[in-house]
Amino acid sequence: MEKVIVVGASVAGGFTAYNLAKHFDVEIIEEHNHFKKTCSGILTDPVNDLIKIKKSTIDNKIKNFRIYSPNNNFLEIKLKKPDIIFNREKLNEYIVDMAVKKGATLKQETQFKGIESNKIILNYKNSNRSIKSNYLIGADGSLSTVAKSTGIFTNREFFIAAKAITKMKHDNTISVYPFYGCFSWVVPRNEEEIEIGTMSHYNDAQAFSRFLSKFNSKIISKEASIIPIYNPKIKTYTNFKGINTYLVGDAATMAKATTGGSIMQSLAASKILADSIISNKDYESAWKKEIGNKLNLHLNIRKVIDKFNDKDWNSLVKSLKDKKLIDILESKSRDNPEFVFEMILKKPSLLKFSKVLLRNHKNPRQKISK
Repeated sequence: MEKVIVVGASVAGGFTAYNLAKHFDVEIIEEHNHFKKTCSGILTDPVNDLIKIKKSTIDNKIKNFRIYSPNNNFLEIKLKKPDIIFNREKLNEYIVDMAVKKGATLKQETQFKGIESNKIILNYKNSNRSIKSNYLIGADGSLSTVAKSTGIFTNREFFIAAKAITKMKHDNTISVYPFYGCFSWVVPRNEEEIEIGTMSHYNDAQAFSRFLSKFNSKIISKEASIIPIYNPKIKTYTNFKGINTYLVGDAATMAKATTGGSIMQSLAASKILADSIISNKDYESAWKKEIGNKLNLHLNIRKVIDKFNDKDWNSLVKSLKDKKLIDILESKSRDNPEFVFEMILKKPSLLKFSKVLLRNHKNPRQKISK
C-alpha cells in the first residue's frame, strides 16, 4: 500500500488516519509523548453523527445554558440535547487508538523537519530518517510546520485563548460572556471543578486576567494557546516537490470565529480529506462546500460583534428573551450558524444590530492585531 504521513496526533490527524488506514499505509507523527490539548472539548450533539463516542472520554453533559450581558442580565435556555464536555486528552487518545486499531502506526516523540529531495524528513531523538511518500497531511495545529515548510502558511491571524481549572460550587450550567474579550466561558467539568476561559484578540491580552478575577475560586491549573482565525482564502493543498500536501483542522484555520471551537469542523474535514485522497477528488472544493460556508458565516458574525459596545450587548440579550427565539436556541446546534437567519425571520428587528458595521471603529477592547 502507498505511504501516507500524518503530522499531528490531534483529533484531525487521528480521525484522518482512521479513515485512511484501510486503504493506505498510514503513519501518524506526534512530537509529544502525550495527547494533551488546551482546547476545552465542548461539543454539541451532532458529534454523534460523525463519530461513535466512548463514554470514558466524557467528563460531563449539560443542558443548562446562560448568555450574560454587561449589566449582568442573562438569557437562560434549556438545551433539547445536552452539550457534551469531553476530557480532551482522552478524546485525542481514543481517536488515535481507533486509527491504530484500523492499521495506522503511531510514532511519538518524533518531529516533522521538512522535505528534502522529494522525501519527508522526520527526527526521533536527534536522529533523522527520510521517508518516500506521495502524501503528507498537516494536522499539526495553528502554527503548522507542514504549512510553513511547504509555503502555504500565509495570511494568518490568531486569537489568544487562556483557561483555568478551578474548584468551585456550581449548578451544572454553562455560562458565556461574549463581551469579555471576544468570548468568555464558565463550564463545569465535574461535580467539583469548573473551567474558566477567554478568547481575545491580541490587543486585549488582559481579558483573561480581568475575567478570572471575577471568581473567588481555588485555581488548580492554567493553560494558554492561540486559535486560528478562519481565512476563507486559505490554501489547504499543494504539490510540493512531488508530494501531495494537505492541511486539516487548526492547521487549515478551521475554527469558528465566534467561539474558537474547532473539533466538529476538524472531524468533518477529516472525513472529507480521507475521501478526497481515496477517490482522487478536489479536497479544497469539497471541504469548502461542506463546512466553508458555515465557517465564513461565523467569521462574518465575528466582524459584527467585534464592533458591539456594552449597550449593544445589553440590548441583544434583552431582545433574545423571546419564546420564538428561545425555542430556536434550545433546539439548534451552535456549530451550524444558519439558525441566525431563522431567528431574523422570526424577529426582523434583530437586523438593527447589523448597523454596527457602519461604525468606523471597533470596540477598543477587541481590536484585531495585524
